[in-house]
Amino acid sequence: AEIALRGFGENAHGRTLVLRDGQRLNTPDMAGINWLQIPVSAVSRLEVVEGPQSVLYGDHALGGVVNIVTHDASRPARTEAGAAAGSHGTFGASLATRRPDGRLSYSAGADWQTSDGFRRNGDYESVNLRAGVDAAATETLRLALFGTYDRLENGLPGALTREQMDDDPRQTTNPNDEATTESGNASLALQWEVAADQRLMADLIVNRREAESDFVSWFSFPRTTLDSLTLTLRHQIESSLLARPTRLLGGVDVYLDRLDADRFTDPARTLRLLDAVVDKSSYGAYLNHETDLAERLTLSLGGRLEQARYAAEVGDAAGATVVDDSETHTVSALAASLLYHPVDEVKLYASLSTLYRLPFLDEQVSYYGFGTDTFYEALDPETGASGEVGGAWRPAPGWLAEASLYRLDMEDEIAYNPVTGDNDNLDKTRHQGGSAALGWQRANRGSVKVRYSYTDAAFRGGANDGCQVPLVPRHHFNLAAQARLPLDLTLLATLHVSGSQPVGGDNGNRLDTLASYATLDLGLRYQPARLPDLSLLVGVDNVFDEAYANVAYAGFSGTGYYPAPGRTWKSALAYAF
Repeated sequence: AEIALRGFGENAHGRTLVLRDGQRLNTPDMAGINWLQIPVSAVSRLEVVEGPQSVLYGDHALGGVVNIVTHDASRPARTEAGAAAGSHGTFGASLATRRPDGRLSYSAGADWQTSDGFRRNGDYESVNLRAGVDAAATETLRLALFGTYDRLENGLPGALTREQMDDDPRQTTNPNDEATTESGNASLALQWEVAADQRLMADLIVNRREAESDFVSWFSFPRTTLDSLTLTLRHQIESSLLARPTRLLGGVDVYLDRLDADRFTDPARTLRLLDAVVDKSSYGAYLNHETDLAERLTLSLGGRLEQARYAAEVGDAAGATVVDDSETHTVSALAASLLYHPVDEVKLYASLSTLYRLPFLDEQVSYYGFGTDTFYEALDPETGASGEVGGAWRPAPGWLAEASLYRLDMEDEIAYNPVTGDNDNLDKTRHQGGSAALGWQRANRGSVKVRYSYTDAAFRGGANDGCQVPLVPRHHFNLAAQARLPLDLTLLATLHVSGSQPVGGDNGNRLDTLASYATLDLGLRYQPARLPDLSLLVGVDNVFDEAYANVAYAGFSGTGYYPAPGRTWKSALAYAF
């Protein structure tokens, strides 16, 4: 699963930055985010910023930024236990507690989930442990220490042909492929109120991910270890310029990553095919300045400079070196925006920015052991420029209308070429579109929000000029609603409609497209007024059992489809004390 914003299709997860409590979850290699490491019960709120944010956040922030807040000291003390069950042998249990305090607070939690999966060999089992403490060392200095551990075992059912998917979407072509991943994270955060108008923040983060995969269908049995060290420093100053309030944010980011990969040809991992060590070290500095030009008009200007060095050594089964090379990329970004509040109920904005994305480790270096391993010296980082206008209006209490238009011109997007087997920089692309949303909310009655987005992502040069970018549907429609009913019941409904889209790798739009689809999810929540800490949910996803795939890739043997789940029942019980 991956988040796709602003018309990015293949490897969209590398172009949307995802944070957990301000820490990035995107990895330097092409591995996707393990969403099971963020249990729903641990989520306090979601913060979503659409559009490029390269100046403030650097790599990955092309389409936008999603921050998942779990460690929130402002939430009241609470201990919650929960259990869940659903279709396809799905079960789960969770226990979490938090005790906030002015001087010392802590939180801890444990979650377990298991499922047979919608598809055969689509089973998984996940364990998540987390704990943190937040302490005020002095009146002006606060420290926070947080750690997590995750373990995931899952099958890899593989792709299906269109005929196989139509015949039985639950079947698998790779019944013995599987993977195991263990991850650990520790972070130390410091916040120092230097003065009434100055704040210094620092984060030191250590990550390790160990993974073993059994690709029996490919006679490949890799083992990888990824170690990452992150250091971020931020300095905030509130001051004035020409008698107008200003806010200055400057920072330095350091990311040090090492991937150690070994590939074997047997399940016992005694016959080594290759070993590879890939290092990436990046250093970035940024400055962002906000000035209130008038009481209701704010100007923001910012810039970032970042340099990243890649170095790789790859050896074959005989011990000979097949890759020993390095490359340094220097990238930069600029941003300017205006925010205008003509009245309290209206917000208008306009922004211009440049942006970038650095290559994944396994985009810069090939280390698969099939005789094609190389260092892609000619591969360039992705760069682009974006413009956006939009606004929001609250016409009446409980109502909110939003709209935006954008254009994002990209150069050197990176994609795998299924014909040559190389990672290439694509021709120029243009991503443009807009969205409109209308929401209504009332505490004692419920809420509803509808959103429509149009995305036109197309090549604007080369042999595929005018063709649509793969895996980007033009149309999206969402409706999410809650309705308060008698007897302490709440009805939940989500409707999602997606238009058709070219399959991955089909830059020339010559193959069959992924068909459009629509899904409806319904749920019923019971939360008795006499016992508000008890919650019972029953629901069904994909009510009409829509048969569809939202991902497919072109390959040597045809297009491979990944079917989405059909009708799925679920239930959950939670109690807090």
